[in-house]
Amino acid sequence: MRASASWARIRGACEAAGVIFHARAADGFEGAERLVIATGMGRDLAVMAPLLNRLSPIKGHILRTAGALYGGVVVRGEGAYVTSAAGGLTLGATMQVGVDDLAVEADQVAGLREAGARLFPAIGEARITAQTGIRAATPDGLPMVGRGRHHGVLLAVGARRNGWLLAPLVAKIITACVTEGDLGPYAARLDPRRFDIGA
Repeated sequence: MRASASWARIRGACEAAGVIFHARAADGFEGAERLVIATGMGRDLAVMAPLLNRLSPIKGHILRTAGALYGGVVVRGEGAYVTSAAGGLTLGATMQVGVDDLAVEADQVAGLREAGARLFPAIGEARITAQTGIRAATPDGLPMVGRGRHHGVLLAVGARRNGWLLAPLVAKIITACVTEGDLGPYAARLDPRRFDIGA
């Protein structure tokens, strides 16, 4: 299923359950009982959730090729992975710990292209587009998922490069926090308040 179709289904289900989407940044509870902070590296709400200050940035570059060089592949190699994407391939990803700007850096692009070309030689000559992003990391490498210091503030941040893999677990824990349900066996290990100990 294409990402846009998946998002349309998710959004439709949320709206059917009473979720209202706003195309603006929240600056607080906005009149709601709970606030779920899933802002990546953003710290704009650190006044409400001081544990956001425990996050550190990791900048990453990815490259996208134009044209379908290969189909249906996911390959990992030294210094890069290559996966199929709409209209081409995606090569990822660099990691620059502590860097939080979005500038594309030629040396990072060159190194990633070279690593990708070792897996698929045609990548060395392919037309590419470089993109950057900032991941959020916690001191212990595990995300912060669950209640913050304030009972009504829920955190879903710090998954580094594992956000897609951990999304079902994060959703289950956050849903259980909202509904006062069973948090499951992994919630304690991901509890944001683990960083309050000794603070």
